[in-house]
Amino acid sequence: MMARGREYPVPFYLETPTVPGTATWTFYAPGSIGPITGLMFVDATFGGVSDGSIAAPFTTIQAALDAIGDATTLAEQFEGWKVIISANFYDEDLVIPQRRSIVLDCAPGVILADTFPPTTARKITWAQNLVPLGPIESYALQINNLIMFDGIELSSGGAAVDPSLELRVNTVNFVDGSGFVPPVPGTVASLDGTGLTVGDGIVEVRDCLIRAFPPATTFCVESGGNNLYVSYANSCEFDAPIQALGYGQMVNSTFSGNQTYTDQSSLGNLDRPEGFFGCQFDNNPNTFTMTVPEQFRMDGVTWNSCTNVTFVGASILSLDNPYVAGNTPAGNATWAAGGDNTTTNAIERIASALAIAIAGPIP
Repeated sequence: MMARGREYPVPFYLETPTVPGTATWTFYAPGSIGPITGLMFVDATFGGVSDGSIAAPFTTIQAALDAIGDATTLAEQFEGWKVIISANFYDEDLVIPQRRSIVLDCAPGVILADTFPPTTARKITWAQNLVPLGPIESYALQINNLIMFDGIELSSGGAAVDPSLELRVNTVNFVDGSGFVPPVPGTVASLDGTGLTVGDGIVEVRDCLIRAFPPATTFCVESGGNNLYVSYANSCEFDAPIQALGYGQMVNSTFSGNQTYTDQSSLGNLDRPEGFFGCQFDNNPNTFTMTVPEQFRMDGVTWNSCTNVTFVGASILSLDNPYVAGNTPAGNATWAAGGDNTTTNAIERIASALAIAIAGPIP
């Protein structure tokens, strides 16, 4: 930086050696870049005194979360925080501060474990048990780019009054550690709402691999009968059964195992059309159960993979063509793959109707 013929050094600059991937920040005065409200940095390799700034990052994720702390005023509750985490192993369970909206923004290669394969499964706990500070009881947690060997646990209760915990998970790989020697079993489902005794858990997932962690659980999404709602899933793989309040929009995702929804109509469509679009179900026999009568909405691409799916307590509503997955099967029979409303039978019915209309067979 130049000023009136004199050169003043900038506080820090990006040093880029010739070896790819080795760029580092170099500081003229370490610690000269103070913490910025709303932004924390974490780097497990830092060796100095940490304050959460880019010049002096914390060495653990939990230290950054502790520095943020629970919101104690309404003004703090409206603050948004982002924690930027450098690639490394982080051997720690994480507890998210309460009354806060936080983003954990991980560089590719952030692993919540001690090593690979890990010796202990680590989880994230996000609770809301404190007395509300005002009319706002909606909190957001977003997690980007993370590899972990246990689940994310949402819980509520205590003095909390009807909180809404909105979880957004992007490019997170929940690794099943049961296949390692020795095995590293998880303690909760990948997305676990069994502790939501009041309020709602609303989950959005994108580009994630979501697994069960035997023997602790048999679900990759588990509500325990509480209000955990999968409002959006895009390009995800669910490799085990789902138990939730309901679903919103499922797009380009694959599913293995049974799905049970306890009250589909409770939260409605939120802000997206509800249904399964371009999804795929595996070839193993699975059951979709709606404990409150409702319609499973799905397009023809999804329906074509439902050969081994049994629908209980619900009808099917096609989003493509009423003859592909009609609302009311001919004769009001149970609608299933190969039943009255297959495409072939639909064409045959159209041909029969035309034959009657022209008083003769169609050539």
